[in-house]
Amino acid sequence: MKLNAIKTSPMSILYYRMNSTEPGTAMPELARSMIHTEGVELIKDWIKHL
Repeated sequence: MKLNAIKTSPMSILYYRMNSTEPGTAMPELARSMIHTEGVELIKDWIKHL
């Protein structure tokens, strides 16, 4: 995976980590128990337009 795989958000580490609640994977790592879906969608759209 690349940090920001151009136009392929599922291949982006940033997208993957923001879309996870798994300890050690989730971003941010602290106080993370749910996914901020609006934030994930914003990152997904940003990656698509790189």
